[in-house]
Amino acid sequence: MDGGGFAYDYFISRRGTAAALAREAADVLAAAGYMVRVQDYDFAASGQFVRDIDDALKQCRHLLILHTADYHDSFWTRSEFHNFLAAVVLGAEHPDTLISVNNLAHGLQALGEASAALPLYRRAAKGLERKLGSNHPNTKIVKANYKRALKVAGKPWWGFRRIAERLISRRT
Repeated sequence: MDGGGFAYDYFISRRGTAAALAREAADVLAAAGYMVRVQDYDFAASGQFVRDIDDALKQCRHLLILHTADYHDSFWTRSEFHNFLAAVVLGAEHPDTLISVNNLAHGLQALGEASAALPLYRRAAKGLERKLGSNHPNTKIVKANYKRALKVAGKPWWGFRRIAERLISRRT
């Protein structure tokens, strides 16, 4: 099939019990000549898993969601959906898309994956600066998030240390 500038035709996203259905859908699409990425099978479960999925979504023309009752209960599947929709409808450089990228980076950082969040924060900060200017409030917020992530990256106990220091200072 003609990729039309995309490396893959479909990205299949699922949550919960739809794994077998995801594999079946991928097999049917592949047999018809489509290039398919499936979150369950095409990505290693490592510290870069979320960033790898975000990159893959940008390479796929279509997002096929196997929508189960619990799909939007997960921050990650909800982020996959919102990031893809924003990029397709608004464009990869639209401020709303870049805010979604920032939110995904924030989720990674909250899980202790500041190093994986850095490229996403950097992309959002640079894009917002180009689109909105360096003095826009959204640009300033994303840049502050990026700077915080830079401090935390490679220092997994940094946040804990600050909390411990605050608790100790309150006791004295």
